[in-house]
Amino acid sequence: MNPINFSQSNLSLTVPEGEEDRVQPLHVCRTSDEEGDYVISCWKGGLIDRLRFLLTGKVWFWCWGSTHPPICLDTKSPSWGE
Repeated sequence: MNPINFSQSNLSLTVPEGEEDRVQPLHVCRTSDEEGDYVISCWKGGLIDRLRFLLTGKVWFWCWGSTHPPICLDTKSPSWGE
């Protein structure tokens, strides 16, 4: 899976120092609505990723550190206020 840029992105999160060979910048959209604040990124899988998902229906989420905030993984684009 690779993070991709998208038209609604309004911020690029930088690579942590010392991780330049393993990590790339992450384009995100920082936004909010009546339910709270959000940071949204878009990812695209290569052929093997897509085949693996088709066969298993699973996506694995990894996060650095010992915890992470609530997240949502989805296959549909946010409404973007439409």
